[in-house]
Amino acid sequence: MTLRAMGEALNRSPSQLSEIETGKRLPPKKKALLISWSQLLELDYVEVYKLAHQTRKLKTDKRISRLLKQDDEFAVAFSKAAENMSDEELKTTLLNALRQGGIDGEEKKLL
Repeated sequence: MTLRAMGEALNRSPSQLSEIETGKRLPPKKKALLISWSQLLELDYVEVYKLAHQTRKLKTDKRISRLLKQDDEFAVAFSKAAENMSDEELKTTLLNALRQGGIDGEEKKLL
């Protein structure tokens, strides 16, 4: 199946699908879209979901790691602060740090 045919079937552009395929864009996390993908490609939905989730987590971990490696003082301060944060506070702090670190607009999709 071509990217063009898949794009038409999923109401997505071929370039968007290509970016997902090559790792330049995160895979979708919406259940309905993942179900459509799995049906179109005749793949097991659970496997498609697991792969999409693992890819999103791996890319998130790499971005956070890259941010923390940029500044040692920031990494130490962040680590100390994170010990006393709730999950929601930590999520908000990471989002703010990603924005300030100049990482692209995908951060809202990551967490």
